[in-house]
Amino acid sequence: MTVSTSSPVPADLTVAITVSDPSLASVGGGAAVIPAGQSSASFTLTGLSLGTVTVIASAGQSSVLDHVQVIVGPNLTCIGNQPTTATDPVVISGAVSVFVGSLNRLPNVEVKFRQLSDDTILATTTTDNNGNFSVSVTSEGLPVSGYLELTASGYTHARQYWSKPLTGPTSISPILYTPQSLASIYFDTVELTPQPNMATIVLSIADCSGSPVTGASAIVDPNTEFVIDAAAYGIPGSKWVLNQPAGMTAVSVNSGSTTFGTTQVTAASGDLILVSITP
Repeated sequence: MTVSTSSPVPADLTVAITVSDPSLASVGGGAAVIPAGQSSASFTLTGLSLGTVTVIASAGQSSVLDHVQVIVGPNLTCIGNQPTTATDPVVISGAVSVFVGSLNRLPNVEVKFRQLSDDTILATTTTDNNGNFSVSVTSEGLPVSGYLELTASGYTHARQYWSKPLTGPTSISPILYTPQSLASIYFDTVELTPQPNMATIVLSIADCSGSPVTGASAIVDPNTEFVIDAAAYGIPGSKWVLNQPAGMTAVSVNSGSTTFGTTQVTAASGDLILVSITP
């Protein structure tokens, strides 16, 4: 950071730098010295924590305040760390709910885990009376690439994809919809009309620590004109890809200039496609 005067100082000027809350930041050296004939000097804030800190610069009888907002960026330290081993079996479990006016657990949902490369069924089960399910997929100690298929009479067919192969216990809580409630939740919110023979893709974007990533951009190929940042509707880390043409779809997510999550999904006509994107 920089402290400055309106004109060059005639002699070295020591400016005391303090902060309003030392738990949020500290000042390296505690002061900045503006050299004679100059009008500015730099100083460093260290130990920054999430929040807004007030910085006070004082010299003689004069002082000035400035406010610094510290925003923690996404944790992308695991980028490039491709898994090579997995537990055997890999267990995928969770609870399926349905939204029709309110959120309720849904029994008797057929749950299939399919191999990504050829759609072979590797495990299958049905949700219990409380909507819970668990499937075990033989891995032989290697990461498993696949997706969950969720089928229930009267509800939109859904698939759950992951951008990275699964290596251990995985928990999800998918929500199914009737065609009418799907339109109400996603399309009516943004004042769009569902088009026939199109898919709805919902991206859930998280960093290496599992925290939602806000401000990321999603690139969809083939392109769709309707990619909605759901953070504007109170759902951080989520993107809605509405009226996506049926077929193989490539998705990549960027945070700043860093591409940290890519995957391919099959956008079947009328389906709800849920995609978990992580580095």
